[in-house]
Amino acid sequence: VTCTVHIDGNDYTESLYVMDNSNNAVIDSDQAQINKTQKRCLVKALAMAGLGLNLYAGEDLPMGDISEQDKKKQEALEKAKRAKEKADQEKNEKLNQEYRELIDKSVEVTGKDVVTIEEGIKKLAKSKQPNFDSLSNAVRKSMLIEILQQTLKKYETTEQQGLEEVN
Repeated sequence: VTCTVHIDGNDYTESLYVMDNSNNAVIDSDQAQINKTQKRCLVKALAMAGLGLNLYAGEDLPMGDISEQDKKKQEALEKAKRAKEKADQEKNEKLNQEYRELIDKSVEVTGKDVVTIEEGIKKLAKSKQPNFDSLSNAVRKSMLIEILQQTLKKYETTEQQGLEEVN
């Protein structure tokens, strides 16, 4: 069986012999075997022209549809990324504000300067978490806030005990 496909001014010709299920040539073929071979030959000629490659690649949609889907997926991913960045920025701003408030309260309660307090809590954080500098900004800030809260709690407890002893 020979089949020629004419696409965009180019001819693509393919030939196949009639085969059985074991891919052996059939000498006395029936109409069903010839029909199957004609269809296989047509598909082979179309494949030589580059048609149907998406099926060969295991894809179920033509490339144009896939690129549209890819664009939509990319837009959705970018939108989600922007939303995450905005949420992260808001979280960082909230953490920074809480950190500043605790630093100011620590300065007020202890009478020490900001630099001394910050150096002390960073040193304590690094002793608790050796890879402190490699952590994300939000995680580092959360750890510093926790240390400040614990320190202020201990300082207030000590101060109350001192007042009770005086009374």
